[in-house]
Amino acid sequence: MIPAIRAMKESRRRKVVELQSRGWSDERIAAELGIPLSRLHSDRYEALRFLRRKLARHIRAGLGKNHKHGQKGD
Repeated sequence: MIPAIRAMKESRRRKVVELQSRGWSDERIAAELGIPLSRLHSDRYEALRFLRRKLARHIRAGLGKNHKHGQKGD
């Protein structure tokens, strides 16, 4: 995951996911970047969409965002 984040162009979205990957809270990231939480959530959403597309070949079938753990066959 880290190499995919580093491959992103320099942007606030990249910074958001870099800081999140370090375990920072949303509040701490927003304060560090001087942005409201709503902007942080939007940036993270768009960054994750990019990373999902970039890493799609590494995600096993059935483990996408709509997969529910604990269902039959898990």
